[in-house]
Amino acid sequence: MHFQPSNQSLQLKSTSSQYMKNNRASNPCTSSNAFRRTSAAAPERRKLLESRGVQVLAFDGPGGRADLRSVVDWLGRQRYLSLMIEAGSKLNWSALESGVVDRIFFYYGPKILGGMEALPLAGGIGRRRRSDAIRIHNIAIHPIPPDEFAVEGYLDVHRNY
Repeated sequence: MHFQPSNQSLQLKSTSSQYMKNNRASNPCTSSNAFRRTSAAAPERRKLLESRGVQVLAFDGPGGRADLRSVVDWLGRQRYLSLMIEAGSKLNWSALESGVVDRIFFYYGPKILGGMEALPLAGGIGRRRRSDAIRIHNIAIHPIPPDEFAVEGYLDVHRNY
């Protein structure tokens, strides 16, 4: 995943190794980007990113995952005011569970993916009971013409659910 600074806001996108291999010429990262990873990541991938001028930082957390709280703390010290995470199931759950998410957008399009092996929105240990669910409030619906829409909502990161 890479960070892209813009007016003190940051976008965090999941960048798979397959994406990196298929997009060498288009260079998805620029010199103003920092790449979030753990020390367990492949050294070759780190070298590839650094060769493109990307600052690579390691934020080791439990279970071999990145410590997202440390990532957000580092971003705060760099004076970023917002962070957009556009990622897969595991990172989505890690972000929600760690309490670093305060606003969400769900984008809906006129397509249905599914099946018994489809990945959930937030794949991780999850919450077993509805009473323990992460609650979303102040919901707004944003139409996206011609046939899509987004649902925006807020999470109370200081509240225990």
